[in-house]
Amino acid sequence: MENLISNAERRAILIGEDVVVPRICDLPHVLPGLTGKIELVFEGEQEGSVKVSRALVGKAVRETFKRYFPDPLRKRSRPSGEGQGGKQASEDPEYGKIIQYFETGNAIEIADDMTIAAYTKELDKVRGLRELTRKYMKNMDDRYELPSVMEFVLDGLHQSSKIAKDEVDHRTSYKDLVGSIFTGQGKMYEDD
Repeated sequence: MENLISNAERRAILIGEDVVVPRICDLPHVLPGLTGKIELVFEGEQEGSVKVSRALVGKAVRETFKRYFPDPLRKRSRPSGEGQGGKQASEDPEYGKIIQYFETGNAIEIADDMTIAAYTKELDKVRGLRELTRKYMKNMDDRYELPSVMEFVLDGLHQSSKIAKDEVDHRTSYKDLVGSIFTGQGKMYEDD
């Protein structure tokens, strides 16, 4: 956790923010601390310590996400009158708007060194994300806390295999899961 907080503090210093709020995009900074511990436990195993660490972090995000938001993998009834046609993800009454945003070819890219204004602006591109986050996380500070939880929602959807996520050089992009599979882009991590 020290590495996570340190990166959030580093960002605040670099961009001149007065408030330090960790973000999901800060999580890769915990991997060096985890991998050393995992190497001791998994010495000689086939899986690399970084892959195991990513899987553990992903599983923690998914389980924490399900405590605060509806499980994206649980079937929910569709509004009456809708047929079987169309994409199943966009029919989801909770996450449909968010998933549909990515299914239509849209993507967002965030970085761990973005100002809060740029970070919020990028997250606000995703239709329905702010509204869903507010619905389940009431009494949040709109400027600092809400955007961090909005990214948490996207990562929770990624960890539930609803959208794709790529991480390259401290930049994270969220996009359509199916499209990234067919183009060969997008990193899928085994969680179990």
